[in-house]
Amino acid sequence: MNRAFLRPLARTAVLLAAALVLAGALPAAAAGPDVRVKVAPRTVRTDERVTVTITVSGEGATSATLVGRPPRGKNLLPAGGASTSTQVSWVNGRFSAVKQFVLEYLPAGVGEGEVPSFEIDVDGKTVHTEPVPVRILEAPKAPGEARGGGAAPGGNDEVRVRTVVDRDRVWLGESILLEYRLESRVKIQGYDPDHLDPVPGFLVEDEPVSPRATRYTFRDSAGREWVGWVLFRRRLTPTRSGRLTIPPVPFTVGVVRRREDVFGMAFGGFAERVGLVAPAKTIEVKPLPEAGRPPDFSGAVGSFTLEARLDRARVAAGEAVQLEVTVRGEGNLSTASPPTVTLPPDVQAFDPVEKRQGPGFRTWDVPIVPRAPGRVQVGPVRFAYFDPAAGEYRVATVPPLPLEVTPGAAGGAATGGPAPVAARGGDRLRWLHVPDRPLRNLERPPWASPLLVVLAVLPPLLLLGATVLGPLVSRWAGSPAGRRARLRAAVARRLAAARKRAGAAPGEAAREVIEALHLWAGEVLGEPSRPLDRTRLFRGLAERTGREELARRFVETLEAAEAIRYAGVGEIGRVIDAAAEITREVPR
Repeated sequence: MNRAFLRPLARTAVLLAAALVLAGALPAAAAGPDVRVKVAPRTVRTDERVTVTITVSGEGATSATLVGRPPRGKNLLPAGGASTSTQVSWVNGRFSAVKQFVLEYLPAGVGEGEVPSFEIDVDGKTVHTEPVPVRILEAPKAPGEARGGGAAPGGNDEVRVRTVVDRDRVWLGESILLEYRLESRVKIQGYDPDHLDPVPGFLVEDEPVSPRATRYTFRDSAGREWVGWVLFRRRLTPTRSGRLTIPPVPFTVGVVRRREDVFGMAFGGFAERVGLVAPAKTIEVKPLPEAGRPPDFSGAVGSFTLEARLDRARVAAGEAVQLEVTVRGEGNLSTASPPTVTLPPDVQAFDPVEKRQGPGFRTWDVPIVPRAPGRVQVGPVRFAYFDPAAGEYRVATVPPLPLEVTPGAAGGAATGGPAPVAARGGDRLRWLHVPDRPLRNLERPPWASPLLVVLAVLPPLLLLGATVLGPLVSRWAGSPAGRRARLRAAVARRLAAARKRAGAAPGEAAREVIEALHLWAGEVLGEPSRPLDRTRLFRGLAERTGREELARRFVETLEAAEAIRYAGVGEIGRVIDAAAEITREVPR
């Protein structure tokens, strides 16, 4: 065949191929981001984890962010935050990027589960993923022992979290005590979260608790020794009747496991993050009975006593006397209304003002103004409440308190209250007196304006200040006091950034803490502290500060921050507080 005939055909084929390639490449380049969700495994046991991998590729993948905190799914709870990784490549002159978010979920029930929909922001555009169904099976129980909710993944039965309530059947408004207890047979290095969300259907009051102070030990049916702590203690008051559920709570606990060599000898240890779920609790709330409800029922449920006293026994007519009433007892007082006071017609009472409030008591002040002289009785004082132990309404009372009222300043009864309407002038037209100060301001000349004076005087003052104060500021900045001030400001900025990131990104917060500690140590030692090992760092700080205890706390805090940064184990809030306490002592 003639080559001259084939050459045009070859050129045409090349052009067609190039056109097809461009036609396929242009839509791909113009297409939006590709978001895919991978869930593994789809069938899990209650003691296993579900790993969710969200992959974002295409245009704008590097800017992708997960909006908000990881949401809860059906029978699935998030175990901590999301870890992020980005892969960027440049092949044949083309740029491509892939960003991944990896999350872990813990089963919170048996049956059908569902990985929730995630909201992802990609270059200003919001993308919603589709929910993914999973199947959750019951985990096998350990021989001879029932497993508590939230056993450790893998079925090792070494650490668990329990949900403990003092009562599961209460009246509406009756408080219950809720505790989350961590029990373990291995060494615990930290736990997360450090705070809990509100509970739907309940009024929540968090009570301070120190896990170290609540430590207890026990043995299970197999004779194994456990150590337990109370992580959180909350007082819950139901706000509606019916069957209310305290939802399960996910925990991530850092445990230290021992290593064994080939001969079975234990040595050292390594940190591991274990996901646990504190099981849900169902509370049956009974409505308060209508029969026997007093008209002045305060809404309080519990067992209470009432106290009342006047701040003085004698008062002049028209003057105020304070009636102090205090309710004490066990139960819910936070939403209760104040006690009621019965008064004679010639004694006026104003609205009660809460004076003090604390665990198990509330105190109000009731201002009382007698209008006529004589001897009056203030009271009785009543506080109606519901006693859940007896299942009926009761009233705490204080008998009337005597008050002697002397004549007022005019020698008779006080004439309090608003003046009659007739004394206000009725419909007569009166002059409206307007101050003439604004009119005088309009008559001032322009050079008398304060703003003009400031604009004329301020530039020379600034120039004079820069000329005189500039050298002084430069000299102070190079002095030891200036260096200490800059160090204090730099450390404060690092710790403030750590507190801001503590909730969403504990690893980044730990990095800020590490930087702050090294800034402080470098100033103390007079040389960079990063190349020094722990022994040299401890000795150098102890020698320069003269305080071995301070040097030891520094090293321990630095190691704790590094454990959170690189292993994700520990409580970032305590580490930040410890670093702040150490760095307050700025070196001289």
